[in-house]
Amino acid sequence: MTYRLLIGRLGEFGSTVMLECSTGFYLGVGHRTLRCLANGTWEGSDDPALCKIISCGELPTPPFGTKLGTLTTFGATAIFMCNHGYTLVGSHVRECGADGLWSGAETKCLAGHCDSPDPIVNGHISGDGSSYRDTVVYQCMLGYRLIGTSVRICQQDHRWSGTTPVCVPITCGHPGNPANGRTNGQLSMKIKLDTVDPYYIFHPRCRLGVSLEETRLKATMEELKSWMAELHEDPSKFSEPKFPTECFFLTLHTHHLSILPCCRRYIRRLRAIRELNRTVEELKNSESQWKDSPLASRHREMLKRCKTQLKKLVRAKACADVGLLDENLLRRSLQFYSTVIQLILRMVDPAYPNITLPLNPEIPKSFAALPEFYVEDVAEFLLFVVQYSPQVLYEPCVQDVVTFLVVFICSQHYIRNPYLIAKLVEVLFVTNPAVQPRTQRFSEMMENHPLSIKHLVPALMKFYTDVEHTGATSEFYDKFTIRYHISTIFKSLWQNIAHHGTFMEEFNSGKQFVRYINMLINDTTFLLDESLESLKRIHEVQEEMKNKEQWDQLPRVCAPLYYFLNQELPAVLQ
Repeated sequence: MTYRLLIGRLGEFGSTVMLECSTGFYLGVGHRTLRCLANGTWEGSDDPALCKIISCGELPTPPFGTKLGTLTTFGATAIFMCNHGYTLVGSHVRECGADGLWSGAETKCLAGHCDSPDPIVNGHISGDGSSYRDTVVYQCMLGYRLIGTSVRICQQDHRWSGTTPVCVPITCGHPGNPANGRTNGQLSMKIKLDTVDPYYIFHPRCRLGVSLEETRLKATMEELKSWMAELHEDPSKFSEPKFPTECFFLTLHTHHLSILPCCRRYIRRLRAIRELNRTVEELKNSESQWKDSPLASRHREMLKRCKTQLKKLVRAKACADVGLLDENLLRRSLQFYSTVIQLILRMVDPAYPNITLPLNPEIPKSFAALPEFYVEDVAEFLLFVVQYSPQVLYEPCVQDVVTFLVVFICSQHYIRNPYLIAKLVEVLFVTNPAVQPRTQRFSEMMENHPLSIKHLVPALMKFYTDVEHTGATSEFYDKFTIRYHISTIFKSLWQNIAHHGTFMEEFNSGKQFVRYINMLINDTTFLLDESLESLKRIHEVQEEMKNKEQWDQLPRVCAPLYYFLNQELPAVLQ
């Protein structure tokens, strides 16, 4: 409580003061003003008004949900969660403000239900959920292409989003011949691998000029320079660069400089659209709270800028959808990458396609010196295709892709960067039917591959434990994500009876199994300890937030805690 002088000089006869409360409190019944009398006493001091903490009233628990937090006074926080099968709409966290109102919007737990989606001729529908925010995916039969939106979402109004797509026959037609010539499309696809020189990028006359600073699959910079010097001592070791070789490697590097950056930009653009949509939605929902505040003009300007930027990004995405997501483009790129895979596999085992595991412990220097992005680009392209155009994976070349993934996941000593192995594991994870139902055939090919049945389980167990000893200790959550991917793959492999023998062999031999179980227990213990520590920290922050003045005076380092409490925590809890 503070005193504000209204008349005269404080403490002198006739002076008058008014009682005022701190933020979050209000004056109750009693005298609000005091006047200094001639007898040296304050008039009204026998019954002064007292400051009482502001109450926002009880927040109801939403039907089909729960509420954490029972306090209702200034600074109190309520956290909401919904039961399984229901989606939270409104604010996850609400705080009692100095105006006696709860922040945010009313919290509801909704469970919509849609009728069966319209059928599609010459196609089929994946996904059997019909509750709020469940999705179904439309796919066409081989020889047909989809016109319209492939994914439909069950909305709050009990209707499926969008309209029913249609499957139309694929027709190519003749592309036509130029004057005095003929059409010879997809030049790089007509090249036979037997005519491609894998040593071309090390050739003195290589057009690509790959920097020695470029990270290599296995060789260190010193090993690379030593081997290159040894190669260049005898120019007779190099054959004259031929057109098929140059065409092949120029196409490979063109993909690295064009297709892959476009894929990365597309993903970043989608992320930016989601963030802007969230910002616009939050500003709209909280407009009633800031429209009369001093910051109203600033918020309106921000809302206008966000909407303008959102329109630009949506238009840019529409353009990218037409070009980058063209199925013919993605199929041709996948076919080309399959030839890259064949070349790489021939380098590690000349007996390909009759490849055997384990690979030769002596790693070929020509493979070890290849740029790392040769393999990384393949993995990134597969991740992009699985997420945005999974139907492209149903191509004859997919068998080579499966062999490539299995061979290098089971031959981790061939690749120096463990996070590149992790990216290959991620491809297996995202193609798992539990993650992406549309790639079930691809996942089945991987699980039933002859090399996979015998070697994949022990290789994944080994990588599960080895990844802990890579990188910095601060990268725990990156490593935990990798181990989560592996655990999901294990669940799927255990459902395949062909892998039971390999699992049992590992259980009995104990070569990798004991370390695997030990790491599994360590992860569980660590996460439990982190959870308990976080709950303690949440309680401490809530107690500090009750005193608004002290909270506002805390250094900015506390801001991440506030963000964690109001943003990250509700998302995790949900």
